[in-house]
Amino acid sequence: MDLILKVLSNPLFWILLVALILIRCMVWFIRTANRLVRMRTKMEELDADVDVALTKRFDQLTKEYQLLKQYCSHESHTLIETIRMRRGMSPEERNTAAEKMEMLASQLQVTLEAYPQLRAIETVSALQHSVADTEAHLQAARRLYNSSVGSYNNACQEFPSSFVASLTGHRPKTFFAAEEHKRQDVDFSL
Repeated sequence: MDLILKVLSNPLFWILLVALILIRCMVWFIRTANRLVRMRTKMEELDADVDVALTKRFDQLTKEYQLLKQYCSHESHTLIETIRMRRGMSPEERNTAAEKMEMLASQLQVTLEAYPQLRAIETVSALQHSVADTEAHLQAARRLYNSSVGSYNNACQEFPSSFVASLTGHRPKTFFAAEEHKRQDVDFSL
């Protein structure tokens, strides 16, 4: 008991105890501040991933839509020309039409040779698959971002890390919000 009283009455003991408590508080403060920085960085990375997914969606779907629109227009033009040429023709018109049909058939053949996989129904099917894949990727990116924002916001608002957050300038962030024109679906009207 005398030993305990002797230690407690020694000013060096109290200085060491206070220093140890201060060091422990500083280590906690630094670790918490670093954790908030890592969380903010991860959140910003995921935000950039959402932007990449939105840009990919916009660019890819716009290009695929233009390709589909162009191909459907070509098929429609070919069908209309064929029907128009077959209606009530005289023998001279039939010869002229046969020549035009051969010319159209060769144009179609050149197109099909240049793009052997292009067929309207296959193109539409591929576009639908691409839309579904792009939307799934975008949805996953948004979920990851919002999850990261939720974790970061919790860390900024929960005690005692809220104390460190306010001292180091960490503020809660808003959840996903896309640019207005890229939030819209691509218009597929022909």
